Amino acid sequence: MQMKSEIAGEAAKQRHIQRGIDAKDKSKGNGKQQGAMQAGAREYPEPPFP
Repeated sequence: MQMKSEIAGEAAKQRHIQRGIDAKDKSKGNGKQQGAMQAGAREYPEPPFP
């Protein structure tokens, strides 16, 4: 049963780290909304003609 408590402790530690990262990201703020990347039309290779 000691393993379950070790797992629970590690999970709590990771959640604490993630909360810190989330708070840092939130305080940083972002000037514009992050949306999907806008890329142009993709060029596809043409088959060689004999």
